[in-house]
Amino acid sequence: MSPGTSSAYFPASEIPASTEVPRSLNPERWRDLHEGKRILIVDDNPDTARLLQQALTPLYGTVDLETTPQQVLRRVRDAQLQGRPYDCIVTDLYMPGKSGIELIRELAAAESLPAIVLHTASMMSPTVARISAQIDRYRSGQALALAAGMLDAATQPGGQDLSFLVHFKLDGLSGLIDKIDAAQLLHQVAGAQTRRFWSTFEPSLAPTHFSAEAVHNFCEHARNFAAEMGALWQGLIADISLQPAKATEERAALHDRIAKAIDGLARCTFTQMLDDSSAAVANSLHRALYTMATLNPAYLPPADRAALPAAALQAWRELYERYRPKLQSVYDDFLSYHAPECDFVAICQREFGALGFRGLSQTKLDQEAAPPLHDPTRSIRSLMPVLGQSLRALTPTTWRNLLIDLSYVAESDRRFESPDHRALLDQINCGDYFALSFSFDYPGADLSSSLAEALPLLSREMMQGRLRMRQSSWLNGETRRWQVLLYIKANEKSIDQERFIRHAAQLSAELTRTIICEGTEFVVQEGLGRDKNVILIGEALTERMRPARGVIVHAGGQVLVSTGASHLDACGQLSQYLQALKAYDPEAVLLKTPLPDEATELYRICQRFNISYARADLESTEPEGANIAGLHALVDLGIAEERIRLSGAGFAERQL
Repeated sequence: MSPGTSSAYFPASEIPASTEVPRSLNPERWRDLHEGKRILIVDDNPDTARLLQQALTPLYGTVDLETTPQQVLRRVRDAQLQGRPYDCIVTDLYMPGKSGIELIRELAAAESLPAIVLHTASMMSPTVARISAQIDRYRSGQALALAAGMLDAATQPGGQDLSFLVHFKLDGLSGLIDKIDAAQLLHQVAGAQTRRFWSTFEPSLAPTHFSAEAVHNFCEHARNFAAEMGALWQGLIADISLQPAKATEERAALHDRIAKAIDGLARCTFTQMLDDSSAAVANSLHRALYTMATLNPAYLPPADRAALPAAALQAWRELYERYRPKLQSVYDDFLSYHAPECDFVAICQREFGALGFRGLSQTKLDQEAAPPLHDPTRSIRSLMPVLGQSLRALTPTTWRNLLIDLSYVAESDRRFESPDHRALLDQINCGDYFALSFSFDYPGADLSSSLAEALPLLSREMMQGRLRMRQSSWLNGETRRWQVLLYIKANEKSIDQERFIRHAAQLSAELTRTIICEGTEFVVQEGLGRDKNVILIGEALTERMRPARGVIVHAGGQVLVSTGASHLDACGQLSQYLQALKAYDPEAVLLKTPLPDEATELYRICQRFNISYARADLESTEPEGANIAGLHALVDLGIAEERIRLSGAGFAERQL
């Protein structure tokens, strides 16, 4: 049998001959429901739809495909206008943009509803089981009363309990044919009643998240590949050179390996993974990908490749290259979806980009990306789309002049926060955090009605200790300006800020002295660092890491670090310190090393650094030893080594 025939989707034993009568129909009814009929397959997976079309086409008159559910109503109406209406629609249940239930209700409301069969791989889920039970209750009531005598005992109430209008994708083809024929029969004898039933049918269809859809699609792709590969392989082993009876021992082993791999992929089902953890599902998908890799024709032994007809080998290669990227893409997306960390800036850009989102407030010199957000339960990732949907519904009619800002606050910067703000975030043991701000004009005195949909999720996150929320408002001319702030915890607290502040104050009191030189007052801390050889002039880096520029000079075994508004200002402070030192301690060891007195000359020989919140850039044009000494000096002053970057000639190339 050539590849692509009906056996590619269903076992050969499941394909009835055109004259076979399913158990629920007599011969006359079989011909009435098959000859010249027009069927429409609706499935967002084009491979599944195509294989299903190939399987059903020999059994019905015409079988068409549609992979976009939003286009079905138009196609059904066009078919009616052409005088060739569809007799039955076989539709998938879970599809992006519009579910099978929503599609059926749309057709029923437009009075364009033919016979319907729901075709789904989710039959084992409780939601679909409830839908099936509701349909069965309808089937066992009015519809079967009208169809009495036309169905045999297997489908009568009290008989075999099977879903009459819902078919599980993994069941055999004959079962689907039963459903298609029975749906047509009910439509003939009770069309108005079935249309009313579907138009008012409102099951509590739980929305599927990306993860379930991804696994569903992965399994369908895997089974479709196995079906097509199985048909192709059966044709290949028919070749005399691959007949097992005449094959070498190695070729027989190859035949067995390929047969097992095809069978393994054919057994890859969504229902087997419904109750598994995300880690277990990821392992199952990884095993399926590995199994598929064993079917790569590129891995065939050269002798076996040479034995295959060129056309067959090319068909095998094209089949593999068509399906492999699909499975790999779903697998990669699944891993990304379940990753414990996420790019929160990208999420905000996606959800709020069209609403006035101004991006991350950059505080680092090179505008590097903020660290990822730790969100192992995906709760924050689930909240943001709901919040974005609420904002889109509110603007610009209800909330006007909306501005959205995002900033990232490192834990090392939190010591500059007010005590009450620090206490608020300490309630959730917050270390680093994202601050997401919404400011807008709104005349109301309360936001609860505006954020009714998002508030339950926000409350849940606050109760779980993942975020804190503040809101305030003030009169802004004739309107009221609101600000809503969400503080979203990025990771757990690791620094005792109060203790750190007390320690820094004590250290400053012990080591700091004020020097006045030529009318200028500046602070000096001496005896810092592990070797007590670091002298800090100006801003104390152990107390803060805010945007600052500074210089480092090595002289007489001492490391002089000076900070200022600019690198030249820092050199000016350093020059003043040296002049003051000559006045009060002319025998100081530091003065025995000749150093220029002028700030401009110091600028030319020093290393320069630039601190911007969570990172420090240190020039790297000096000899390697000076680089290491400068790095150690910044570490001694309280900057984590992993936050210091040797940045090349960026600073050194600047002219005075």
